[in-house]
Amino acid sequence: MPSETIDYILVPDMHNDNDYCVKLICSQYKDVVYKYNKIQFVENLDTNTCTLKFKYAIINCPQYETMENLKQNESFKNYIGSILEDILENNKFETKPHGEQS
Repeated sequence: MPSETIDYILVPDMHNDNDYCVKLICSQYKDVVYKYNKIQFVENLDTNTCTLKFKYAIINCPQYETMENLKQNESFKNYIGSILEDILENNKFETKPHGEQS
C-alpha cells in the first residue's frame, strides 16, 4: 500500500485555502497532482460488504502524460484509491451532523 512521504505528499490547494491536494512523488505517475472531490462508502446489505467510491479532479499533469489518459486509466484510479485508503486509515477525521468535516 502506498504511504505518505514515500509515495505521495499532501499539498495546499492553490484555489482553496481550506483544502489539500495529493502530489504523487514516485511511481509512473510522479508529479501528478489531484484532489478528491466526493468520497462515500456504499454498503451492500445483501453481501454484507462496503465499497469505497470517490470522485477526483486532476489539478496538474506532467508533460509526459495527459489528463484525458489518466482519467481513462483504471490502473491510475486503483492507485489513487489505495492512496485514499492510506489517508483514511492514518488520519483522524471528525464528522459533523450533516456530513461536514472539521
